[in-house]
Amino acid sequence: MNLKSLIGLVYDAGGPKDSPAQGSTPPARSPSTLSHPTPPSGTPPPAPAAREQVTTDNTDRFNDHFEKLFDAANLPGPDYHEFSRSMDKLKAHVPDESARRSAVMDMLAVQGLTKETLLSSGEKYVAIVEADKSAFQSRVKLAADKDVEPHRTKLRETEAAIVQHKLDMEELRKSLDSKEKSLDFLRKEVSEAEARLEAAVGGYEAAHARKIARIREDLRAIAATA
Repeated sequence: MNLKSLIGLVYDAGGPKDSPAQGSTPPARSPSTLSHPTPPSGTPPPAPAAREQVTTDNTDRFNDHFEKLFDAANLPGPDYHEFSRSMDKLKAHVPDESARRSAVMDMLAVQGLTKETLLSSGEKYVAIVEADKSAFQSRVKLAADKDVEPHRTKLRETEAAIVQHKLDMEELRKSLDSKEKSLDFLRKEVSEAEARLEAAVGGYEAAHARKIARIREDLRAIAATA
């Protein structure tokens, strides 16, 4: 397959396009660890929640997120973003990665891309992904405060009330029974809220690790080329 044919494949599939530059997302603080409060003495520990798995849908959702992030930060002219996208578009037509890399570099060189620009812009996208991770962790912390902490607070209050009721067992038996029945529901609410957050974090981490590994692998291969 010649260079002209490769260029046609990339552009027919919606290949490299110039986008206006935008600033990257500023870093933010990391989220605190999500954990269950310690139940009072004599209270059985909550049953572990059925955690949502890191699914392909979760990972794909964050892959799309990274693509939009790169589109927003893309500078005019070809750089690592166009290189990476072109590599993906040509994968079915040029399975050999080394040959595909050489073909894409030759194709983008016609548009003015240099090896130095490719390497430096790749590092720029690494920085963008890392900054986005910090922002994501900050959003996770806010979500935890909003969705998990109210349930955890209610759980702690209910457990404390049970301890107090047990001190006056005879007078407060009816109230104690009512409070104990609410514990399972509250534990379930906390567990389900945590499971949703952990699934989102897991999906993001998987997509993040895959994206960083991909960029690093490309950069190492590019750096090793003559």
